[in-house]
Amino acid sequence: RGGQRPSSAASSAASPRPEELEAGGWGSIREATEAIGLALALAPLEPLQTPWGLFDSQGRRLKDVAELRRAPVAFFQEIGVWTWPAVREGFEQRVE
Repeated sequence: RGGQRPSSAASSAASPRPEELEAGGWGSIREATEAIGLALALAPLEPLQTPWGLFDSQGRRLKDVAELRRAPVAFFQEIGVWTWPAVREGFEQRVE
């Protein structure tokens, strides 16, 4: 099925870029992650694959679209689980 990284030729030119998506029609986080995945030209999820996830700046999973709209920043994780981004040696993340 093309795996998780389809070729650039398979990408749809009609898909908007993730930062250009209109969130107004999203009724659920699942719809949001599907729209973002489509915009990123990701291959559809495999049957046993962990669903994609949206997280806030503290690594908490966003559970609904209202949380997503309130979040000043959100992270889309293709692997579906939160991992702290590597920044540089000695970097400290403030966790609230």
